[in-house]
Amino acid sequence: MNKEASYCLKLLKESDRDRYLSILFAPLQYREGLASLFAFNVEINRISETVHEPMIGEIRLRWWRDAIEAGKTGEGNPVLSALLSTIRQYDLPKAALLRYCDARVFDFYDDQMPDLTSLEGYCGETTSALLELACQILEKNASSLTAEASGHGGVADFMCRLLRSLPLLKANGRQYFPKNIVEATAEDFIVSAPHKESEQQKKLLNAAIEFDKKHYQKFYQYYKNLPVSVRPVFLPLAIIPEALRKIEKKGTLAFKECVTPSPLRHYLAVTKAAITGRMPKIL
Repeated sequence: MNKEASYCLKLLKESDRDRYLSILFAPLQYREGLASLFAFNVEINRISETVHEPMIGEIRLRWWRDAIEAGKTGEGNPVLSALLSTIRQYDLPKAALLRYCDARVFDFYDDQMPDLTSLEGYCGETTSALLELACQILEKNASSLTAEASGHGGVADFMCRLLRSLPLLKANGRQYFPKNIVEATAEDFIVSAPHKESEQQKKLLNAAIEFDKKHYQKFYQYYKNLPVSVRPVFLPLAIIPEALRKIEKKGTLAFKECVTPSPLRHYLAVTKAAITGRMPKIL
């Protein structure tokens, strides 16, 4: 494994443990490609997590977009260098990565997601797109089944990550939950009186959990028929059922305390799914 790929794996081990574990269950010859793709996602996440000026965020994101579009050099960045090599080796569509970058501009602003269709579209261009690109690394002739699994799986994964980090979203003013997920708007649970806040938070939480479950269940049906070759891509989703159970149990406290299942339970869930070939059901 070259030094750029090693750097990507180290970055994932530190910042995205679930995807790091999933790569270890993929065939050795594909690990470098998968690591570069998911490390790219970590780098973009870092921009939205650390930059508080939208214009600066857009400038940094534009740097990645332009570099991918040009595709000539890694610009001294090991993740970019590894990603460009992966694009060339597996003939990945640059258009999908450019759309990914365009969609992530939303992260820098405090606008509320307009509706559920827009939220699903955002997930489709970001989390779902990463899953589908990873499938193309593992299986060049990926079928329509992978597209459906990636589509629903991406929404389920993104929503679960949101629900696990509600206090951070609230602190940063991020409003990924659309107005029509419940009747309440974001302001209803951010600035309302305590008793009303709790009631609106409960409505929002329940609606978001049900939305997440719906997409996970659809993903589960497609996953059962996927070729074995692409299944490692979806292993991080094995933690979703337990995470949602913990969120439901915590209730509105999830707006004050991040839900963080133990690393050991994450490892066990991913490992069990890898060995058995089965994803856990949502009860």
